[in-house]
Amino acid sequence: MLKFDPSPLQRLSHPAAEAARVEWWVKRDDCYGPGGTDVALQGNKVRKLRGYLEGWRDWSDPRLGILSFGGAYSNHLAALSVAGRRYGFRTIGIVRGESVSNPVLDLCRENGMDLRFVSRSEYRQKKQAEKLFAYRAEFGPVLIIPEGGSGPDSKIGTASIIPEIKTQLGPDHPIHYFQLAAGTGGTAAGVIEAPPGEANPTIEIFPVLKGGWMGEEIEKQLSVESKSHYAWQVIDGHHWGGYAKRPPELLEFCDSFSRNYDIPLESIYTGKLFYAVLQRIETGYYPPGSRLVTYHSGGIY
Repeated sequence: MLKFDPSPLQRLSHPAAEAARVEWWVKRDDCYGPGGTDVALQGNKVRKLRGYLEGWRDWSDPRLGILSFGGAYSNHLAALSVAGRRYGFRTIGIVRGESVSNPVLDLCRENGMDLRFVSRSEYRQKKQAEKLFAYRAEFGPVLIIPEGGSGPDSKIGTASIIPEIKTQLGPDHPIHYFQLAAGTGGTAAGVIEAPPGEANPTIEIFPVLKGGWMGEEIEKQLSVESKSHYAWQVIDGHHWGGYAKRPPELLEFCDSFSRNYDIPLESIYTGKLFYAVLQRIETGYYPPGSRLVTYHSGGIY
């Protein structure tokens, strides 16, 4: 279940990259998934779900389900809802904030997900044992997946990203910098825990939320052995005001980039990431001859 061929690696011919004499590549996980009409079942959310679903063997009881958490624009909840409909298990989404309707949550509803909206104070209790016990008492025998799908089992899929790219580029073309957006830090932790090689890239992590806490959160998710595999840094200041904030300039960038390069961007994660990387290229941050790979984590557009 949820095992697919490696996603494409695409060279991006951008004037800024050519002027800076750097190679800019895009790892297209927006093309990673089963395809077809299930547009939400793609990207890093599929990679993160893979470990949970492969380890969940007993599908015989119709009461079984998966419960998880997310915000009002959670790609994770959307992907989980599609997987539930596709593979025949019930899904419950605990959503932060007041009850709202938007394309992401409407898709969850269409796929049969039971959405429960909770206050921000209650949402902050989502890791407490008492709250998890209460959810199981209310919803029955459910597997509870952390917010965004981030957890030890999610690394089964996300740790494969860097090795895939190395195979696609070949041994004579090392990656110097690898960039990705971060919401919960789970994908970043999985990437950092990938098996080390002879030429490991510097991993640049761009949080899409404000607060300056992402580095500490990633540290919590890393095993002791993995902390020395890769050099990595969190680059704050590219959140555009916070999660799901969508200023007109950012929306215009996503639209223009998508049309010019046929790589669809959304304003929650990938738009912010590509804008930030482009800024760093234009300011000459990356030395000439550098090979950059920017991770397109998918998402709903």
